[in-house]
Amino acid sequence: MGHADQGNDRSSTTTRKGYDLIAQGFGKGYNGTLMLVVSGDGASQFAQTVSERLKAVPDVDGTSIVSRSS
Repeated sequence: MGHADQGNDRSSTTTRKGYDLIAQGFGKGYNGTLMLVVSGDGASQFAQTVSERLKAVPDVDGTSIVSRSS
């Protein structure tokens, strides 16, 4: 369930060098995406609760957390 990104590129490519510089500057995991999907009764409220709790986790960029319902 992972997403392909520039971290998979050869180390000699410009895109990989940029990826590595971002990780070096902002820390491990900054280039990574965590996507959580919930469904069922109460999913919207549950997603909102999880979003709020994630914002309290150390080293998590809370400004990038979005909770949406369809």
